[in-house]
Amino acid sequence: MSKPVRYYHGGVPDLLPGRMILPPVTTGVRSCALYGASGVCDPQMVYVTTDIEAAMLFAAGHPSNRGAVYLVKPDEPLLHDPDCRQPGLSFACPRAKVIRRIRIKNKIMRKARKALFEIAET
Repeated sequence: MSKPVRYYHGGVPDLLPGRMILPPVTTGVRSCALYGASGVCDPQMVYVTTDIEAAMLFAAGHPSNRGAVYLVKPDEPLLHDPDCRQPGLSFACPRAKVIRRIRIKNKIMRKARKALFEIAET
C-alpha cells in the first residue's frame, strides 16, 4: 500500500489553517515571476511541491524574510510544473488550502536562505 502524497507550499507568512492560497494575480502578492522567473512561473497559478526542502527554499526566498512552509491540499487540476525536470516534484494548481503550518527552526531557514542565494549566484 502506497503512502498518500503530501503537498507543501513555501511562501507568504502567517496563513492560518483553512485559508486558501490564491495565485499572485488574484492577491497582488509579488510573484517569483518578478524575480527572474517570468518565463517559467505563471502568476495565475499556485505552486506546490511534494518535497518539504523545496518548499523551504521558496519560503526562504520570500521577500519578507519571514516566509513559511505549509502542508496544503491543492485544488484540481494539478498540473506538472513544466520547468521542473524531476517528475512528481513540482506542480501548479489554481489554489491550495492550508492544512497546517510546518514549523521550521530559524537556524534551518537561515541555512536555506544562504543556499538559495548561493544557487542564485551560480
